Amino acid sequence: MGFSISKGLVIVAVSEASSYLIYDCFSMMTCTEIAGSPLSLGSGYYADGPVSISSEGLVAAIFTSSSNDYYIAFFKCNFTTCTPFGDYFPVSDSVDSVAISGNLVAVGAYAGSDSQGQVTVFTCNSTSCTPSTPFSTTDSEQMDYFGSAVTWFGTVLIVGAPFGNGGAGAVPL
Repeated sequence: MGFSISKGLVIVAVSEASSYLIYDCFSMMTCTEIAGSPLSLGSGYYADGPVSISSEGLVAAIFTSSSNDYYIAFFKCNFTTCTPFGDYFPVSDSVDSVAISGNLVAVGAYAGSDSQGQVTVFTCNSTSCTPSTPFSTTDSEQMDYFGSAVTWFGTVLIVGAPFGNGGAGAVPL
């Protein structure tokens, strides 16, 4: 189940459902489901995994298809509506984290190619999001879980590798 909040908009992934629900909780006294919620890719896709919302209302959410393929989809939300934004893209089945800063979306997968974790950064403009080539660090070790946590500090991407550094953990910048 995923969960994210920013400026009073709350996103909740509903277990065993096909969508994420978006609520306006700005007043903090009551929450109201907003138009365009639930967020969905349609029949055969399920809300499954991390979700993130930016202060500008950009939403990045992970979905699984009935054939067990994983996708990231983007939506634009405000306090009255949510609408799909651009295309959706295939991602690793080990996606464990999503973080947004401005127009940048980081997607961390703890076991990408060759069992090494990887991160993909999407750059979004006014109409769509474009993925970068997935990357890991040069000292990334097999099964270090690089990408299991991602966050932004301004435009600096911080990536967790809890089993890196010989099992002591690492946070390569």
